[in-house]
Amino acid sequence: MATRAWYEQQVRLTRHDGPELRELDGMFGRFAQPGAAFIDPALVTQDIVALRAIIVDVNAFTTKVLAHRDDSVGRSAPSLPPITWADLDAAIDAVGTIHKKYYSLCYPGEALGSLTPLKTRERTRLFDTAWMPPGFVAPHEFEFDPRP
Repeated sequence: MATRAWYEQQVRLTRHDGPELRELDGMFGRFAQPGAAFIDPALVTQDIVALRAIIVDVNAFTTKVLAHRDDSVGRSAPSLPPITWADLDAAIDAVGTIHKKYYSLCYPGEALGSLTPLKTRERTRLFDTAWMPPGFVAPHEFEFDPRP
């Protein structure tokens, strides 16, 4: 269980100093009341409730239509609430925000700036055997972003 003492110990073990140690109380304070030794379940519950409120329609749609291909959707079964690209974007952003917040609880003293992985050669190396012939030399930069 992550306690204030454990959190502080983890920050010190990673050799953080200076402002990070001075701001330690505020960093753990996102998860607990000021000076409390343990994470406040009410704060976590607030995050879960807020997340569910944003993702409920998108989750229902993706579960029934994408993940399990429920053939009854659109026929005699009650229809699902319509979702838009904006709904989908909001749900993805909400999941990312929560992930970044709780990442710092798992890795004290660190912050996750982005959920997008780096485009490195190591990440694409797993595809070498299946799609790249022997002797293939990868370009310096892979372009994965869609063209405008």
